[in-house]
Amino acid sequence: MTESVPGETVEQLVVNVAKINILRLHDAKHATNPGDTKLDERRNIVCASCHYSPALDLAHLGPNDDNGKEQTQHISMSRAMHASHGNLNKFPKFDNLFPDMPPPGQRTAGQQEEILQ
Repeated sequence: MTESVPGETVEQLVVNVAKINILRLHDAKHATNPGDTKLDERRNIVCASCHYSPALDLAHLGPNDDNGKEQTQHISMSRAMHASHGNLNKFPKFDNLFPDMPPPGQRTAGQQEEILQ
């Protein structure tokens, strides 16, 4: 299937293909009902409309459903991304993607130095 991907430079095309892939992965995981609007079909998506992000909450209002948002109905952006990427290590080719490490207060000087490299 050939489709149009927005972007005038190779870098823009690569970034936009990655964004489209994220929408398609989200649709594959969450848009299970035939009547659901697919994010990939809309393309102009602000993830924070559904997934609260403190970094974007300049007024410090917390999660809310004002102005069409659905933040109280979904997990935060941080939780969504960490859960998605954190589960990658269940696949053999990603075994070392997130190596086990002791909590900050229990690390040796060598481990701390390695983390900072």
